[in-house]
Amino acid sequence: MKFLLRTPLLVFQSLFLLFYLSACGGGADPIPMPVNATIFIDEAEVGTGGSLTAVIQEEFTNRYFMEVTELQTGGEFPGLGPVNIRLNPDLVSTATVYKLNVQNNKPFGTHQMNLNLLIETPEQILTLNDVLLMSNTALLTLAEDLPTLSFSFEGQTMAIDISALEVLIPSYLVSSTEDPN
Repeated sequence: MKFLLRTPLLVFQSLFLLFYLSACGGGADPIPMPVNATIFIDEAEVGTGGSLTAVIQEEFTNRYFMEVTELQTGGEFPGLGPVNIRLNPDLVSTATVYKLNVQNNKPFGTHQMNLNLLIETPEQILTLNDVLLMSNTALLTLAEDLPTLSFSFEGQTMAIDISALEVLIPSYLVSSTEDPN
C-alpha cells in the first residue's frame, strides 16, 4: 500500500484504466452489422437480409480485432420451408477491421471476417467452416465461391449454394481522425 501512495502516477493510471473499462463495458459493447445473402436451393433463389453482431476484443492503433458473436439470416423456400444460417457456437468467428489512413483516405489493410456457419434445413444441420469475407471498403463480400452442399429433404437429395454473403461494417469503425505514424 505504501508503494501505491508514493507513486501517484501509478494510482492515476490504475484508476483511469478501471474507469475506462467500466465506462466502455470492457470493450464488450455489441456492434450490429447488416447482412445480405443470396441462397440457391436447387433452382430456387432467395435473397435475404439479416444481422451480425461483433464485439471488439482488442483495439490497435490502426485496426480492431473482433469476435463475431451472432449471425442470423436465411429465408423461406417454397415446398421446403425455412433455411436459416447462423454461427457455429463450437467455433470462434473473428473479424479484423482496419481504420482509415488519413494520408491516402484508404484503410490501413484489407478488412477480413472469418465465419464458421451452421445452415439449418428442415431435416438437417450443415456446417460450413472458415468462410472468408474480405474488402478494402466497408462492404465485406465472399473472398471465394463457396462449395455447394448436399442435404436430404423427405428422401430427396437437394443442393444448397450460398452465392453471395455481404456484411456492412459501420462507418464509425472505419473512420479515423488520427495518423498512427
